[in-house]
Amino acid sequence: MLLSLLMFLNTEPKIVCGKVIDFSDGQPLPSMMVYTRTDTTWTNLDGSFQIPVGEDGYFVQGLGFKNMANQFPKNGETISLEPLAPCHVKIRKK
Repeated sequence: MLLSLLMFLNTEPKIVCGKVIDFSDGQPLPSMMVYTRTDTTWTNLDGSFQIPVGEDGYFVQGLGFKNMANQFPKNGETISLEPLAPCHVKIRKK
């Protein structure tokens, strides 16, 4: 038990590289936030990112897109974010 606890405490996060694209048209998404419990980064102009990832994986979010969680990340993976549905608001005049 003690040995497994020491091994768990000694594990370092692995560096994961990936790319975030728009699900609807396949275009890269710059400035999307990619984060873990301890680190945060943003995607580059070509949608690419690099972040240290531990046991919990990472999360991706950006304005106008659905959030995404990736618990089992693979290096070089492409993440497709789905756009949010448009919201229609009616304004009544008095």
